[in-house]
Amino acid sequence: MKLKLLICDDSDLQLKETTSFAHSCLDASESFTFRIDSYEPEKLKKLLETDTINYDIAILDIEMGDFNGIDFASELNQCCPQCAVIFLTSHTDYISESYEVRHIYYVTKDSIQQYLPKALDKAIQLVIERKARFLDVISNRKRYTLSCGTITHIERLSREIIIYTDDGEAYKVYESLQAVSERLPSYFSQCHSSFMINLGYVKNLSSQETELTGSIKLPVGRRYAKPFKADYLKYISEHAML
Repeated sequence: MKLKLLICDDSDLQLKETTSFAHSCLDASESFTFRIDSYEPEKLKKLLETDTINYDIAILDIEMGDFNGIDFASELNQCCPQCAVIFLTSHTDYISESYEVRHIYYVTKDSIQQYLPKALDKAIQLVIERKARFLDVISNRKRYTLSCGTITHIERLSREIIIYTDDGEAYKVYESLQAVSERLPSYFSQCHSSFMINLGYVKNLSSQETELTGSIKLPVGRRYAKPFKADYLKYISEHAML
């Protein structure tokens, strides 16, 4: 699993120190990879205005001159609802205001060494739990939160993908198949260069084709046949007694 983090502070020194410390907190993990992007408030403000931001965890300074981390968190809550927010501050005056937006931790800068690791652990656990249940996408300029269990398969068409659900809906998304696959739980597997399948919907499987419930037949690519079959057998063995 890959996690994307953003850190925002108006102090270049504090931004570098927080980013470095966050790296040291996460480097030892073997259960996920991660990327940290550091922003000055002006740059983050412009990014939020594009409404294409997609992060799992945000570490935000609250007081940043003309900018306010609580306002940034409010915007993140709207355009990136899956993002877990951690507030950093040198003051405690903003604690009551911070509860106006969704966040998971409030860390004072003089206690970063002690409490930021705990905040990150909590944020990561929430992200992992959410990734196992939901997929957030933008389709037709609208944001949707899809239950992963309802997604039957995903099809790649040129520079876009189509996400199909068991209620017959289809969502056109301008992302790569690889980018979306990184946000899906382990019961999804790629059977072809153009198809990702929810193994829970597989009805029949052969070396060249797989059939899903609803009589949906999809090709199995030669290079994907062996790993796809292994994923399917593993899924079956894990769910046989459930």
